[in-house]
Amino acid sequence: KSPAVVIDGANLEVTAKRIIWGKSLNAGQTCIAPDHLLVEHKLFDSLIFNLKKSINDFYGNSPLNSKHLANIINQKQFIRLSILLEQAKKNSQIIYGGDTNEKDKRISPTLIKIENRNDPLMKEELFGPLLPILCIKNLDEAIAEFKYLPKPLALYLFGGEAKEQEKILSMTSSGGVCFNDVVLQA
Repeated sequence: KSPAVVIDGANLEVTAKRIIWGKSLNAGQTCIAPDHLLVEHKLFDSLIFNLKKSINDFYGNSPLNSKHLANIINQKQFIRLSILLEQAKKNSQIIYGGDTNEKDKRISPTLIKIENRNDPLMKEELFGPLLPILCIKNLDEAIAEFKYLPKPLALYLFGGEAKEQEKILSMTSSGGVCFNDVVLQA
């Protein structure tokens, strides 16, 4: 469950493009894709605006019809993701997206607001185009939560300065870390 953390100082337009690109690469079926976002509360609305814009820029207003949208690998994975998506819809958590095409095994990039780490979307690696987003107070809150979770394959930080980057490097453990981008560390 590779997290992406967005804190003050992030260029939200660039951040959104990079997160959507990394999360949508192969429909999110990449082991180091950002699995979920932790975003400082004060940045939430602006980041959501930019994430929506990035989805539309990459896939148009109807992502399921885009030739650039990848398919889910098989029916079993499509059903697993669809069940999680339906539960989020039932809980009124969908911010944007949520469209599916079972015949073609396609799911549009979907932004989902979650309230805490106990949400079903946080139980296992998603390995799909669903992007849970959780508000945090600050980087320290994110780091404190990381200590109680399994070590992620990748950890992404957008924003901050050298001292926040050093804090991520010295106070967390992950397979790899990337600042202000995703997936490129591979």
